[in-house]
Amino acid sequence: MIVRRRRGEFLTVWRQTMQGEHVDFHGKHIDVTGAKVPTLPVQKPYPPLYFGGSSPAGKEVGAKHADVYLLWGEPPAIIEKKISEMKEKAAVQGRQLKFGIRLHVIVRDTELEAWNAAEELIQYVRPYVDSKKGLLNLILQQLKKHKRACIKVQKSEIHLKFLLIFGLVLV
Repeated sequence: MIVRRRRGEFLTVWRQTMQGEHVDFHGKHIDVTGAKVPTLPVQKPYPPLYFGGSSPAGKEVGAKHADVYLLWGEPPAIIEKKISEMKEKAAVQGRQLKFGIRLHVIVRDTELEAWNAAEELIQYVRPYVDSKKGLLNLILQQLKKHKRACIKVQKSEIHLKFLLIFGLVLV
């Protein structure tokens, strides 16, 4: 909750300063007097804010502050549900969101080469994920179980505060 409030306060100040305003803001976490940006951005009224967060707090911040809400590569039904939810949350704030998605596509000559390339990419997060009750192994088992029915297989795994997405194109 503290992070959401701090992030929300920061984004409030950021947006106002990017619009050329001199900002006095006295929040619980951020306190500024006469904040301004000496050189305004080219984008008007301010640079678009791309934001992604799937926690309840992240969704609230995204609905209130984001211009483009970023989604991860997940099954289409989950993406559809998140878009609907975020549209509703943004509407409550009197806002409309655009949406973006991040996918990591791995293309190799063979399916085995694609899987090996994916394994190489995730080797750096494997110790962390494996320590979380075998989450990575569970994800890999599910992917291998369903890959025969798919041309595109998507996998998500959590690493600290980052979500890494691997969209595997199997040929």
